[in-house]
Amino acid sequence: MMKNEEFFSESSIRYWLTFCDAVILYDHHSTDGTSQILTALADELNGRLILYQCPEDPGMRFEQVKITEAMIHLAIERYGADFVMPLDADEYPYLSGDAARHSLRDYLLGLSLEQCYSAYWMPFASPHNDQLDYTRFAPLSFTRKKKQAMIQWPKVIISARVYRENGLSVIMGNHGLCCPSTGDMYRAITLSPELYYAHYMYRGSDHLKAKVTAGWLACRTMEGWQPGMSDHYRRACNIICKNTLITRNLVDWFALSCSGMTGESMQDIRESIEEVDPERFFPQIQLKYTMRYAIHKDAFVLLTEQAIAFSEQYEQKQQEVRSLGAEIDTFRRIMPELFSIHDIEGENKEGSEK
Repeated sequence: MMKNEEFFSESSIRYWLTFCDAVILYDHHSTDGTSQILTALADELNGRLILYQCPEDPGMRFEQVKITEAMIHLAIERYGADFVMPLDADEYPYLSGDAARHSLRDYLLGLSLEQCYSAYWMPFASPHNDQLDYTRFAPLSFTRKKKQAMIQWPKVIISARVYRENGLSVIMGNHGLCCPSTGDMYRAITLSPELYYAHYMYRGSDHLKAKVTAGWLACRTMEGWQPGMSDHYRRACNIICKNTLITRNLVDWFALSCSGMTGESMQDIRESIEEVDPERFFPQIQLKYTMRYAIHKDAFVLLTEQAIAFSEQYEQKQQEVRSLGAEIDTFRRIMPELFSIHDIEGENKEGSEK
């Protein structure tokens, strides 16, 4: 599922296809150059990029789990996948240590179909502040990473067989699997430290502010939200509101501590940063479409567009409420007995409640 990821979209897909048979991708109504890049890639890749596009502006509706579930079922039932790796645009699996002697595809082919797996994030950050090179493979712009991986937020790798036989479902963010019929969590086998997901959470200060703000709006307005859910976004918004001037150190802290979820201080993060050569982890991959179709919209223009879509969605909901109120008033006039309160006991009570 991808929205407004023109910087990463081509890099991600070309990299994923070095170890996956195919990518099923849902373009969630992008308004930058992402859609043009994805269409050009789908034409070039001859069936290995299976592209779906959102037919209308979803506003701030956050339907990640619903859409991801639909794509997992497509991968398994229609395309015969053995394993499915739900990925975000800014996530790049790679092998570490002795495992790096193998190709990533061979490593994955060696996994048991009788298990589901997970791998931890390895956060990376850019040495620049909002200065990104659209002409080269995206991971090469990020040369700072944590010396040790985060122990939070694993990402799942799904065995089709286990997923189907146990009636599993992904949880928000693809951080785990559960069985909806019982409410039990599935215990995936952790592959780190052999396999990590390089994670490029923030590209600079503007992207950080826009992503955190949009993320909190999206989470706060989704159906079923309850106090305490997505609290890391709320805390991040509070930090940004108090720090209108976002420094390089603050971007590093957000990127490498995952919005402060780990409780690490900025000093802790500074001491844990390792300067690396990204080619040690990733190959050089040639891009064809990123620079050609990139619109380079300012992050706050994109955020404003989402805010407008949200306000239009809110107005639509208000109109539905007003229309429903008018219908209720009509019924109240026509059949007032439906709206009178009766203290009915015994056998008539069930019918009254209906």
